Amino acid sequence: MTKGFAQAVFWRVFATASSVVTVFLSLRLYDRHLGKELYGLVAAALQVIAYLPLLDGGFRLAGNRALLAGPSPSERRRILEFGQTLYTLAGAGALAVGLLLMAAYACSPNARASGQPITFFLSLGALGAAISIGSAQTRLLTGLGQQARLFALNALNTWLNLAALWFGFRYGMGAWTFPFAILVALLGTVPLAIWWIRQSEPEFRVLSLRLDDEFRIRLRRLWPEASAALQMEVITVLLYSCDVVLVQLLCPVGPAGVYALAARLFTMVRTSLQAADEAVWPILAQRTAGGANLSATLVRLNAWVYGAVMAAAAVTLPAFLRQYLKGDWQPEPVLVWLFALRYLITGLCSQPAYFLYGAGRFDVLARNLGRELVVAAVLALPLGWKFGTLGVGLAFALATVAGTFVPLPFAYATLAGVTPAATFANLWLRALAAALAAAAVAFAGLHFVTAWPLVVALGGIAAGAALLPVLAQACFRAWRAGKVDVRTVAQFI
Repeated sequence: MTKGFAQAVFWRVFATASSVVTVFLSLRLYDRHLGKELYGLVAAALQVIAYLPLLDGGFRLAGNRALLAGPSPSERRRILEFGQTLYTLAGAGALAVGLLLMAAYACSPNARASGQPITFFLSLGALGAAISIGSAQTRLLTGLGQQARLFALNALNTWLNLAALWFGFRYGMGAWTFPFAILVALLGTVPLAIWWIRQSEPEFRVLSLRLDDEFRIRLRRLWPEASAALQMEVITVLLYSCDVVLVQLLCPVGPAGVYALAARLFTMVRTSLQAADEAVWPILAQRTAGGANLSATLVRLNAWVYGAVMAAAAVTLPAFLRQYLKGDWQPEPVLVWLFALRYLITGLCSQPAYFLYGAGRFDVLARNLGRELVVAAVLALPLGWKFGTLGVGLAFALATVAGTFVPLPFAYATLAGVTPAATFANLWLRALAAALAAAAVAFAGLHFVTAWPLVVALGGIAAGAALLPVLAQACFRAWRAGKVDVRTVAQFI
């Protein structure tokens, strides 16, 4: 494990921990100042503008892979200039699309019922365009080998957002607090990202319009990989956000807000667990020695961790929300288990997906995730109409079988040169064992906790009870092998 990888993992974990803390603190603000109805409306609007950074056409990801491959200094400068010209054009497009999307969303029944003026939604659309450009600049840090700084900026973004939310709600800004918070976070992170980029690339320009032959040649050269990356990115964002939008359209505002909250919490749990997965793909893209072995280790480790954490979260989350929030925010237990199942499957396939990511096989990811999205949409409309939020949750959980459960591990095994049967065994035997142990401990302890801090502690104890025996046996085997360090212990997990 390289020093750069360790630093990237540390800052990714710190950013995720910051996200966890700030989300729970912001829940109190939402409960006190908004209520679940308005929260559900704003959450759906924010999901819509999350699509705007994808208007780069996938070229940032393709360009980062090109930079990580170690080009000559002159080629490196040309790649950077091409990217900045592209994002200058994409920013103008994002502004137009953002305004149109939010104008359309403002016409939905729930949006009209909220009483918010159209200028509120248009401001979100304009800020979505700013997010698009800001995201393009900050993500360039990965291609320049500064992934740890990118994750540090993510952490700073969450704390600035929370501080702005507190300020806005405290001084009576109401729903306008959300665009205010987005603006504060952008102004606090994007200039810092540009400063870091210019430390290594002094000639870097934020805006550029050099539409010459060189631009067109590079556009054609990168287009096959970029178009596949674009398909993958669009499908991924839709897959993990359109359920919230569908619930907002198909269900009453109260249950829709509860669904949005549960979705955000489980998304937060999943992203907190994939820190190492995100940090390893640039190593795979650089084709450095040991990348494949590190990936195989993470496949086994993820199986234990996701199984334990998702089961513990499924048992304890309803009790936590019931005691942490004063309003009726807790989701139905069946819906929670559907979320846990969906994110267990996607979590187990996280490292296989990032392995394909690092290898540039965006076409494989786009094809399989696209199938999952189609199945989810086809099932969600009738099931959501009939059963409400439970129907939408069931549809998206079932869809993971079509696009993730089998296809991604199989594609990973083929590319990595390992047996598919062994890959599935590594994933599911470990995950099920960890899930059963964590769920048993959580169910047993749930009767003895009466305050939300104790519920949080119980979730951690349940997950730890499932993982500690695994860690102990790995340490013992490493000791028997005569070398007890992080790498050796991880190899025995």
